[in-house]
Amino acid sequence: MRWLSIEAYSVDLVKRDRWKEEEEEWQAKKEEEEEEEEEEEKEEDKKKKRKEKESKESVARASRIEKRRRAEERRQEDFILVTRGDIFNSSNADCGLNP
Repeated sequence: MRWLSIEAYSVDLVKRDRWKEEEEEWQAKKEEEEEEEEEEEKEEDKKKKRKEKESKESVARASRIEKRRRAEERRQEDFILVTRGDIFNSSNADCGLNP
């Protein structure tokens, strides 16, 4: 009888050791998966930030281009007005309308 109980006890120890090993492996796998998920999330965050930055830069670039275009239009309009004014003033001077 005693021999059976010792054998049963050793079988229980073996089962317990296997269970502990399996649990440790499971824990290690779980931790590894969590680390991989965290790394993926970090990479996704970096990509999002990069896209946001690029978007902001493109909006700023478009704004600068639009400002330059408007400034150039104003310069052209001012040049035309000045040129027309010069022509008008010179033609009036010729006609004697301008003192």
